[in-house]
Amino acid sequence: MDENQEQDHVIRAWRAIWQRYRNDASVFGYDLLNEPFRGTLAEDYQQVTRMRLIPLYRRLIDELYKISPEKWAVYQPLLLDINDRGPGKLPMVEMTTPIDRRRIIFAPHGYFPNAELHARAVKRHLREAELSGAGLMMGEWGRQTYKGMDDDLAKQAEYRKLYAEVAAVFDRHGMGMVKAWFTGTRRWNGKKQNYTWSVFRDAAAVGTVERKYIMDIVARPAPLTVAGRIQRFGFDPATRTFEMTFTADRKQGDSEIFVGENRHYPDGFTVVFNDVLQLARDPLRPEVWRVLQAPPHTDTSVFRFDAKTQRLRVTCWPGVQEKCTLTIIPGTTGSWPPATH
Repeated sequence: MDENQEQDHVIRAWRAIWQRYRNDASVFGYDLLNEPFRGTLAEDYQQVTRMRLIPLYRRLIDELYKISPEKWAVYQPLLLDINDRGPGKLPMVEMTTPIDRRRIIFAPHGYFPNAELHARAVKRHLREAELSGAGLMMGEWGRQTYKGMDDDLAKQAEYRKLYAEVAAVFDRHGMGMVKAWFTGTRRWNGKKQNYTWSVFRDAAAVGTVERKYIMDIVARPAPLTVAGRIQRFGFDPATRTFEMTFTADRKQGDSEIFVGENRHYPDGFTVVFNDVLQLARDPLRPEVWRVLQAPPHTDTSVFRFDAKTQRLRVTCWPGVQEKCTLTIIPGTTGSWPPATH
């Protein structure tokens, strides 16, 4: 792993990138090694992780912070060799040694065939991230699309259900995630089970014909930044209901929620805050909120919707209550909570 000073080469390559983007505010961090594996090393997996991988991570992070101490370092676990994997077995080595560095994010990948395996993986990843005091996100997720699925509505429904169940696992723990191969190659790979990773069907460099049964889940409502601390959030695609519970901190500034009005709420939507404030966005009168319910003297102007970015911005959470719930429901009638039958 460093017999021929390979680590020095890696660091020099990264250093050029770090210098290039040191003042670029749109670059918040760097994924240091993509899916590291043991290769021909004779040591067992834990030895490779403890004696080789983690020291390399520490060295890379130290070099990064010499240039950009405000950026984040993203790291991944060691993968198991193909022959050491099996059904129901997580394909990566558990991280049992702390990184011992600040501003780090643990970002394993997951392409499991069901939500149960993802839930098991997340349970372990939470423990691994806590060990190093790291943030946690899914660096890659989302199954491949097999040939024929685009023309089979039953398979699309099954696939959409899988995506929704997996996304719910991540959302339940307030995790960020990256849908890998967002464009990728549009060609089928030509193997026995033809598949593609792309979410677009057309061959254009910038796709325009999307696989909606995938993108409706990927582009679901979700918090982008919240003034406070999120406990949990989630989106139910069947009822088109988004709900987030959090502890508000008004001193932290603005909050932004991606809503996806043009995709999920063409009939408009209603924002419900703490069950006492209800603001409806009517697509026929999008310039103003329709106030369905509000406590006296509530400043509803703190809620703003940007149609261009599809984001709900809250400049200051109203009231003084710390524990809060934000709900978005379809339509503009404000029927909340839903009627039970």
